[in-house]
Amino acid sequence: MARVSRARVGLFELDREQFSLRTGLVGLLALGAAVAFLAVVGYAGVAAVLGAIITAVSAGSGRLAPCIARGVAVATVGSLLTVVGVWSGERGWTAGLVVTVVTFAATIVVAYGKTAATAAFLLNLWLLLSLTFTASDHSLGGLAASFLAGGAFAVVLQPLAAHRRRTAAPPGPGAEEPPAAPAGPWSAPLRAALRPESPLFQFAVVRGLATGGTTVLGWYLFDRHPYWAVLVAFVIIKSDPVESWAIGVHRAVGTVFGAAVGILVVQNVDSTPWLTFLLVVASMLMVAVQRANYAAFTFFLTTLLILSTRLVEGDVGETVWERVGATVLGIGIAFAVTAVVLSIAGRRQPGTATTA
Repeated sequence: MARVSRARVGLFELDREQFSLRTGLVGLLALGAAVAFLAVVGYAGVAAVLGAIITAVSAGSGRLAPCIARGVAVATVGSLLTVVGVWSGERGWTAGLVVTVVTFAATIVVAYGKTAATAAFLLNLWLLLSLTFTASDHSLGGLAASFLAGGAFAVVLQPLAAHRRRTAAPPGPGAEEPPAAPAGPWSAPLRAALRPESPLFQFAVVRGLATGGTTVLGWYLFDRHPYWAVLVAFVIIKSDPVESWAIGVHRAVGTVFGAAVGILVVQNVDSTPWLTFLLVVASMLMVAVQRANYAAFTFFLTTLLILSTRLVEGDVGETVWERVGATVLGIGIAFAVTAVVLSIAGRRQPGTATTA
């Protein structure tokens, strides 16, 4: 059965086929391992792991040579984006300009198909994450080199991955041939996408300006976590307005209720062991419902952030304000973008909607 988008599940519904406590337990173990790994190797190690994951996923499947070429390109671009992101992260307007340009470019890349779109999305997300690694606290060159090293490791493993794919599914008489390369020059999809009348170009402009603007606003409104808002907006803004509305509503409801429950818990539970136990439960349930209900996922994520802040820092007031405020700002801008996308689509002839 095809997996249903999380946003297509009703606000108070639970997709039982996607809900799994076993997955939650595995996710809990993975989160614990990630925290321990971070404590041991620091952010450079995390950058290397994410570089390997992003490169491996973006390389795709199919013939070995194109996979390696895509992997090398993604590892290189990701390393450069690390430098740009860490460097611009301490300057609000500079970060906004960088996010605008990169998000526009990543959206345009959708014209080259699903594999390219996946790589562009992951690299765009990595840029937003790298904004939080301020140059004053982390080595800019070290983070970039770590991402590149992780990506290189994933590229080196591509022949092994290709061999495993061939072994798992040997070609038979009815096996499908790999898709043929598109006719015409390599630049043809790019030229078509960059035409002002192109739906993809119009959506890329709106999306780039929206995420860049959210970056600047978040910088001036939120002291401790200035880039939460743009992460929220980035996740919600889709070319499908229905999906954007649904994700935004789920995100808002989950955040508000999660913040309320989190505050209620930390105000009435002073025991560190009990808070730790609730943190573990929230982490497991967050992963268990990730695909079953997006509002529930956001609820447990917000509760998790409040509980972890209470255990580490003691005071949760500012964290709650920034979490809720950033969510409201990100959702508000995403909804504004959705309205603009609907307005643009309404002026088009039937059959010209964007496929981004």
